[in-house]
Amino acid sequence: MTHDDERKRDFARLRAAIDGTSQQLEAKIAAEDAQLRELQRQAHAMDKRRGGPGSADARKYALGSVLVMLGLGEVDDTALLGLLSHSDRIPRLIDRLPRHDGDTSFAGQVRALLADPAIGPWCRQWGRVLQWRQRAPLYRAEVERFITSGRTGPDERWRKRDITAAQLFLIRTLEELLGVTFPDSTETPATRGDAFDWIHAHGGNPTYWQEPPLPTDL
Repeated sequence: MTHDDERKRDFARLRAAIDGTSQQLEAKIAAEDAQLRELQRQAHAMDKRRGGPGSADARKYALGSVLVMLGLGEVDDTALLGLLSHSDRIPRLIDRLPRHDGDTSFAGQVRALLADPAIGPWCRQWGRVLQWRQRAPLYRAEVERFITSGRTGPDERWRKRDITAAQLFLIRTLEELLGVTFPDSTETPATRGDAFDWIHAHGGNPTYWQEPPLPTDL
């Protein structure tokens, strides 16, 4: 082998080594770039993730922790909603309480109001009404969204699965309220899709049929 041939061979080896290193670097850069994009995606989604920092759930937890620190962790949340939604009436409601030398803090006054045999039920009923007014349109919108999404067709895989416990509860409730019978048998067991269609055809969740009655004014 001539000296020129050796130089060509060495050059080829060097070129192959450089190419191999370059490919490894490119693969590593591509992997790190993909990881960076994923981290950026996660950071962007963090505020929207349930329970994540800055999410709506996290803010709710933070507000709830304030109530706990104030000493209201054990009160009925529905009744508390009804009371706080009528904050303009709280001074007059406090005046209705029996005179005593008990806890005069904000939390103490709230607990006393909700424990009162007349004021407490009034607050709770108002809370039920307000919760219904918020949840009912959300429920209807979610059902409508699901129906119009195209995912209720006869070939959808979820339709062939077993009936859920929540569906069964609604079925039994509707049967009792309407005096009807859900078509199901051991020979032809109903599926999740059958239950969905039947519940929807019979008015959906009875909880959202009608707004709870307003309480008698105090």
